[in-house]
Amino acid sequence: MAGNAADAFSNLPPPASQIASVSAKAAFVSGFSSVLYFAALLAAISSLLVFVLTKPVRVKREMSDRANAVISE
Repeated sequence: MAGNAADAFSNLPPPASQIASVSAKAAFVSGFSSVLYFAALLAAISSLLVFVLTKPVRVKREMSDRANAVISE
């Protein structure tokens, strides 16, 4: 009965079915929220690591002068 909560809860008595339905929705929302928080934390840590561990590329001035000379020809 995966994905069809109405059929899954239809075998329960009406009060229990309503409680199970509300509990299932709350559990899904709580779990999904936790996954989103974890994904945000992972993205923040990853971007911080990329920023810290990468080195800036410095182009020597001589190379850029030669490139300008080739472009201007």
